[in-house]
Formats: sequence, structure tokens, C-alpha cells
Amino acid sequence: MQYQIPMIKTENLNYADFAKKTFQELFPKNKIDQSEKKLFNYSSSAVAWNSGAGKFDIQPMPASIQFSTVNSIALTDINADGKVDLLIGGNEFGFLPQFGRMDASFGNIVLNNGARKWTVVPDNHSGLNVKGEVRNILSFNANKKRQFLFLRNNTAPVLFESK
Repeated sequence: MQYQIPMIKTENLNYADFAKKTFQELFPKNKIDQSEKKLFNYSSSAVAWNSGAGKFDIQPMPASIQFSTVNSIALTDINADGKVDLLIGGNEFGFLPQFGRMDASFGNIVLNNGARKWTVVPDNHSGLNVKGEVRNILSFNANKKRQFLFLRNNTAPVLFESK
């Protein structure tokens, strides 16, 4: 925070003093009153369905997808049924030690059943086992097959081939 708000550093020369202060002690009341306030009340990974005129219907993704972060989604028809399915990669390790890591994702295949219904393919059936922090999923065709490259933070990519 001190890099974004330099006054914090100049008014708090050591971390011991900074750690003991409340939010109200760190910032003057007039600055708090003048600040733009945003309400954050939804943290689930979700699909936003465009209902037109700038409106969206929010649908939370299935419960098993909520176990970790969603960092990248590739849209593809994984089971060749004509519906767009989701190939998902996630995980986040950059939290402070006391908060732990969000590392419950090994990649997910989420099949579109139509009518806004989804089925998560169980890990032991999907063929995915992508460990680490996925940052992007690239899709391409090679050898007449659909392939996906999971790009991971600080480690080698993982190649997944759609069967």
C-alpha cells in the first residue's frame, strides 16, 4: 500500500507502528469521506449471460470450480456436441503464509448441457492433471487434433490433447 499511497510511508517510519494502527488512524477522516467507495459483495467465479441492453444474468459456476481461483478459460466444444464447453485453469500461490495457497485446481473441463446447465468432468475422467499456477490457456490444431497449452507461472507449460 505504501507504494500506491506514499503518505503512509512518510507518516509510519517503521512497521511496528504501522501494524498497530486502525484504518481510521492511517487515513484522515476528510480523505476517507472524499474517497470513492465501491461495494464488493460477490466473489464466486461465474458465467455472465448477455441478456441485451447492457444487462447480464450472473450464474455462479459449479461448486467444485469455486475451490480455487479461475485464471484462464478456453472456450471449446470438447465433446463435439455443438455446444461451447469450458476448459479452466487456475491456482494462486502469492498470498501471505498465514492465508495459505489457493491450489485445489488441476484444471477443469466443464461441459455445457444447454439451457444454462453445466457438468464438471471429474478429475479422474478428464485426463487433466495440471499442477501449479495456470496463467493462460492457448488452443490450436495440430496433427488434426485440438490441443491446449496450459501456460504456468515459473514452470514448464503442459500440453493437453482433446480426445
